[in-house]
Amino acid sequence: MKIVRNRMKFTNKILYYPILILTVFCIGLLLLSAYSSYFYPKDYPYLAISGLLFSVFLVINICLAIIWLFICRRYVFTVLMAFLLCYPQIQSYISFHFHTEKLPEGSFKILSYNVMRFGHLKKNNNKNTILTYVKNQNADILCMQEYDVSKNNDYLTQNDIDDVLKSYPYR
Repeated sequence: MKIVRNRMKFTNKILYYPILILTVFCIGLLLLSAYSSYFYPKDYPYLAISGLLFSVFLVINICLAIIWLFICRRYVFTVLMAFLLCYPQIQSYISFHFHTEKLPEGSFKILSYNVMRFGHLKKNNNKNTILTYVKNQNADILCMQEYDVSKNNDYLTQNDIDDVLKSYPYR
């Protein structure tokens, strides 16, 4: 029985310390990537672009927190502390919208939409789904990327779009 316990302690140490070192390293990378916008790109080019890997380091640290839940729960708090330090960046990366306030009076709605040439679809009796969506949004300002129409009447033309979006005076 004593031999088995000694083997388990040895095995735990073999797993425990490398995971602990990996956790500290990944927490450091998470913090560096979270605050990479504060590094001047000319002086610190690699640190400045490390923010592009923020999501990767966030997922790695979430996995490490789950691992620590099973190995040693007290080290979960180190990962959670790193999450608290990165909370503003996490909040901007993963938007949480818990409030359901009504829009203030005088506010306006902006819609930016990639219309992908309106789907290159031939006209038929059905309405174009992209145009229907854009019209139903009832935005005050409408910005459309990849806007292109055909001169061939078998496809969507400028006149067709003007008919649907006639509520927008400036096109």
